[in-house]
Amino acid sequence: MAASPSFFFSLIGGVVADRVERRKILLGSQYVQMATAGLLTILVTTGMVPRLAHSLSFIHFWAGPGLRRPAYQALIPTLVEKDDMPNAIALNSIQFNVAVMVGPALAGQALAKLGKNGVSA
Repeated sequence: MAASPSFFFSLIGGVVADRVERRKILLGSQYVQMATAGLLTILVTTGMVPRLAHSLSFIHFWAGPGLRRPAYQALIPTLVEKDDMPNAIALNSIQFNVAVMVGPALAGQALAKLGKNGVSA
């Protein structure tokens, strides 16, 4: 159920990726995610976490990747020659799987070292 917003935005992202230049989609989604991450950081740091934070997190974690992912996947065949396509797809899959494993491991180490409030435990 948690992935349903991302799935919905992936359907829209696929249509947009077919009609708009993929580079613009990738850059635009990265800019939006960077802006929402910055705003969320400011809201949390200042202790002002209003209802706006929920909307920003929705945009950052579901809408952004949902729109970016189809454009990214459609961009790879235009960058790689046909003979190298299986290797490019494998490397792309490895990238995502490594990020899924390494990210939480690093977050766990940071949490153990810094504590839940971001100060040394």
